[in-house]
Amino acid sequence: MKRAYPDRPAHVHASLAVVDEEVINYPLLGELLKYIAHTQEEGAVLVFLPGMMEITKAVEELRQQDFFRDENATVIYPLHSSLTTTEQTAVFDVPPQGVRKIVLATNIAETSITIEDVVYVVDTGRVKENRQDETNQMQTLVECWVSKASSKQRRGRAGRVKPGICYHMYSSHTHDRTLSDYQLPEMLRVGLDDLVLQILLLDLGEPPVFLSKAVDPPSALGVKNSLKRLEALGAVSCDFEEEPRPRAGGEEASARDLKVATGLTALGYHLASLPVEARIGKMMIYGALFCCIDPALTIAAAMSARSPFFSPFDKREQADAARLEFMSEGSDHLTTLRAYEEWKEVRRSGGAQSSSAFLRESFLSRTTLMQMEDLKKQFCDLLVDIGFLPKGFRVNRYTKPTNTIASDADMDPNMNSSNLHLLKSILCAGLYPNIIVAPRDLVGPSAGSKRAGDVPFNSLKGPVHLHPSTISFTKKRLGGRYCCYHEIVKTSKVYVRDCTPVNEFAILLFGGGLKLHHRRGIVVVDDWLKFRIPPKSAAVVKHLRTQMEKMLFEKIVRPDTDISGSTNGKLLIQVISRVLEVESKKNAEGDVYAVNTANASRPPVAESSGRGRRAGEEMSGRGGGGRGGGGRGG
Repeated sequence: MKRAYPDRPAHVHASLAVVDEEVINYPLLGELLKYIAHTQEEGAVLVFLPGMMEITKAVEELRQQDFFRDENATVIYPLHSSLTTTEQTAVFDVPPQGVRKIVLATNIAETSITIEDVVYVVDTGRVKENRQDETNQMQTLVECWVSKASSKQRRGRAGRVKPGICYHMYSSHTHDRTLSDYQLPEMLRVGLDDLVLQILLLDLGEPPVFLSKAVDPPSALGVKNSLKRLEALGAVSCDFEEEPRPRAGGEEASARDLKVATGLTALGYHLASLPVEARIGKMMIYGALFCCIDPALTIAAAMSARSPFFSPFDKREQADAARLEFMSEGSDHLTTLRAYEEWKEVRRSGGAQSSSAFLRESFLSRTTLMQMEDLKKQFCDLLVDIGFLPKGFRVNRYTKPTNTIASDADMDPNMNSSNLHLLKSILCAGLYPNIIVAPRDLVGPSAGSKRAGDVPFNSLKGPVHLHPSTISFTKKRLGGRYCCYHEIVKTSKVYVRDCTPVNEFAILLFGGGLKLHHRRGIVVVDDWLKFRIPPKSAAVVKHLRTQMEKMLFEKIVRPDTDISGSTNGKLLIQVISRVLEVESKKNAEGDVYAVNTANASRPPVAESSGRGRRAGEEMSGRGGGGRGGGGRGG
C-alpha cells in the first residue's frame, strides 16, 4: 500500500489493507449517500450496482435506517431490466424540493437512459456479465470489474445538465492496474451457434477459417462446441480431422487451429433463415409439421422475449401467487401460454378496461404481451415464406388447450393446437438434448417432503437445480422424471430455467439416436438415457420413428409438399398423439418411472414389462428426422 500510495498517511494505508474492493460495502454505501444528502447541493444520486440481487439488498439495508425511511428526506428507486415499463419510467419523476432522489441501477443506466436531474454518481465498479463457459458448455453469470471505458461512461452520467460529482467505491490503484481498457468482445462471451449458421448460409467458407480472421478470434473449443451442438440439432454435418492442440506455452488453441469440413443440412438451411435461436426455430418447424402452430409460435415468441410476468419489489408474494394461478402441467412454457391466451380472451370479450384490470391483477406486462403478439405474426409470415405454412395463413385464436386428440377432419395448421401431450413433445424435439432427470422421490405416489428446487437433478452437464423462478420450484411432486429446459446458467449453483415435464415416449420419439440392448432389455438414447421397454413397444417406437423421419425429411427438403394433409401423414400424427396421451396417463398414475441418470456406469432404467430385441440393435438415427437430410435446402 505504501508503494501504491506513497503520499497518503498511515491510517489510509491501514484502511486500504483490510478492504476487499471486490465486495460491495453496503454500510459504507449508506454513509456515503447520507454524506451526499447532508453536504451537497440539490440533485439526484445514481448508484451503479452489479445486478438485481445487489439492488434488492441495498434497498433493504438502506431502509433499516430512519433517514432512508423518511419520505420527506429521500425517495429510493430500483432500476433494472426486470421491472415493468411503469416502474422504470418512475425514475424520471422529479421529487419535491428538499427530497433527495436515489436511483439504484444496473448498467442499464450507463447508456440506455439518461436521468436528467442526476448530479451525483456512486460507482461500485462491479458488473454482471453473461459469459460462455466452453469447458462445461453453459452460460455463466460472472460478477467482475467494469472496464475503464464503462467506468468513464458511468462517470459521464453525473452532471448532464449541470456540473456533477462521481464517487468511486474502489481505489485509483485498482482502476489503473486491475480494470481492463474495454469489455471482453461479445464473440468471446457468447455461444457462436447462430453466427456459424449464418456463415454457412452465406457460403463464406469453413466457419473456423472465417472466424480466425476476426480481430479477436474465438477459441477452437468454442467453435467446435457450436458445431457439435448444431450437428446434434441436425442443422449441420461435420467431419473433424483431428483435435486441435494447445499452442506452445499452454496458450489455448485458436479457431484457425480447428480442422473440420462442414455442410449445411436442409433443416439447417431453414433454421438459418429464421431470426431466432436454432432450437426455437426447430420447435416452430415441428409445430407447423404437427399442426399445432399457434401455441408453438406463442411459446417461441415468449422464449425470444422477456417473461410477461413481473414482480414489483413490494408485492413479490402476490405476484408469485398470481403466476401460480396460470400453472399448466408443471411447465413454465405452458404457464406462459395459458396466461397469454387468457389475456387475449379477456381483451376480445371484455375490451380495454377489462384487459387492463386483468393485467393488473395477474401481474402481467401489456408491453411484453404485445411484443409477443408482434413476434408471433413475424414468425408466422417467415414460416409461410419458406413453405412450412399455407399461403395466406395468419395467426388465429384457437380452442383453449386441453388434452384432446384431433379428429379425422381435414388437416389444418392448428388442428392439434389443443393437444398438450403433442405440444410438450414438440418442445422436447426443439430443446433436446437439454434434458434433466429428477430424483425418484419427486415422482409417483411415494413423493417425499422435499421441494423440487431443493434437490439436484441429473443432466449431461452434471448435477443441476431448478431456478427459483421456475413454476415447479416449490412443488413436492412432479408429473414425471424428465424435463426439457431452455436455458442453463451457472451462478452460485448450476440452474436451469424454463422447464417442461415430458414423458419417456416423447424422448424416444423426438430425442436422439436409439440403440436397443436385448440382453439388458433396455433402449438407450444417445448413450445416456436408458429405458426398459417391452418388445411390442419397441416395435411401435421403431416403426413410428422410421415413418416420422421419412415424413420430416420429405417436408424439410420440399416444404411445399402437403405431408400433414396426406392420408399417411394424418394417420401418423394421430397415432403419435395417441401414444403420447396413453403414456402420459401412465406416468400420472405412477405406472412408469423414468429413473435413468447420466454419468453412471450402469444406471437404473425406466421399468416396463416385456422382452427386448436383438442385443445392441440400433433402432434409428437422430430423433424426429435427425439431420433432416443433406444438401442446401428445398
